[in-house]
Amino acid sequence: MSAPRSSHDNSTTPLVTRNQNVNRTRQVRFWGIGLCLAIMATLAGGSTAALSAQTAEGTVITNTATATYTDANGNTYAAESGSVSVTVGFTGSLAVTSPAAASPSSASTGNVVTWTIENNGNGSDQVQVSATSSDTDVAGNISYVYNATPYASLVLLNAALAQVGDSIAAAASITIDVVYDVTAGQGGNSSSVNLVATSTRVGGDTNNSTTVVTAVLSGSVSVTADNPTIDRLPSNGTVEYLASYTVGSGLTGVGDILLTASVEGVDGATIVITGIREVGNPTEIPPSTTISFAAGESRAIEILYRVDGPVGAAGQSSTIRLTATGPVGAGSPTAFDEEVATIIAPSLTVVKSVHASAVDAQSNTASTLVGNPEPGTEIWYRVQVTNNGTATAVMDGGSNGISDDLTGLPVAYVAASLNGTGSPIAWTTLAEAADVITGTIAGGIPGGGATAWFVFAVTIN
Repeated sequence: MSAPRSSHDNSTTPLVTRNQNVNRTRQVRFWGIGLCLAIMATLAGGSTAALSAQTAEGTVITNTATATYTDANGNTYAAESGSVSVTVGFTGSLAVTSPAAASPSSASTGNVVTWTIENNGNGSDQVQVSATSSDTDVAGNISYVYNATPYASLVLLNAALAQVGDSIAAAASITIDVVYDVTAGQGGNSSSVNLVATSTRVGGDTNNSTTVVTAVLSGSVSVTADNPTIDRLPSNGTVEYLASYTVGSGLTGVGDILLTASVEGVDGATIVITGIREVGNPTEIPPSTTISFAAGESRAIEILYRVDGPVGAAGQSSTIRLTATGPVGAGSPTAFDEEVATIIAPSLTVVKSVHASAVDAQSNTASTLVGNPEPGTEIWYRVQVTNNGTATAVMDGGSNGISDDLTGLPVAYVAASLNGTGSPIAWTTLAEAADVITGTIAGGIPGGGATAWFVFAVTIN
């Protein structure tokens, strides 16, 4: 006898077969749900780039869960679902950019650097800005231009940025020009100019960018010789001379100027340069050296040198040059000037004449005595010293001076007759002792034909 059927089971299909059909139905349903989920994920996610983009502010995300089901006997029922909605909020993301560097002139006004403020957030944003300069001499007197309108201060600029109509849409940007001045003498100096943009919305962002402003170093240098021509005695191995110059900086900032001393145009005068120095500073530095100059500064520079030519080289010359070269960054401006040093030397001639009277001796350079004087006759001598050279003849005593030796001569010196009256150059001392007449001149006898003379009387024995 077969087993009785349940009063709830009207099927004639065996139980095992019904269970297998139920399992297949479940498998198909599960596979279908998985395929649907995969398709939904693909449609919702898209590419990797799309996944990384921010969802726009205000987007409403509605999530729905749906249940479909049957009973154990395969009866179908109406699907049931539940949903919830979320509105996406604001997340700020600002990107501030500006040029890495700017190179204005010094001095200059109205220089402009442009900052771009980009809104990468998921909704419109509004910003406030601040700007700072690390050196207001290089970048100072800052003002702003926004939407072609100039603003003299941050307060005025930020008031404009706060207007309702001045929000920045998502993926949009604005530009702000920072206008600045550079004062004089700032060439080569730098200033970091930084602009910070800050969102005014909750959930906003802050970002900034810096531009390094470096004033261009340019300009010129100058050299002026204080004495274009100068006369020098031979140094006799020891005496050191100075050639003076004025060096000026026409650079737009502080710069190192290379000073080089050299001998040019040699015409027989042997000149040896030993160094240079600043006037008033005893420290001697090499003939080629670098000195830092401020913008517009002038300095007195001396070249130290010897004249190693001999006395016989009088009249020969050489040119002493000072060259100034500015820094490479300023274009290496160069200037020079020269002093021509000519060797000079004294050259004395001594002329002695004899006369019958003091009047003749005072008045005449050539002898006026007539005939042969007899013993006991008084005669007058005139001694004249002339410097036909180009330098002063030193006659200040010791081995320098005039000497007229009467020793051993058949004459007797007449002391009262020693006389230098009328000599163009006065004798500092003029005396006789033990038949030797000596004289000195403190200032010496200048070159160029200057003359000193004196007269004295003797009696012939």
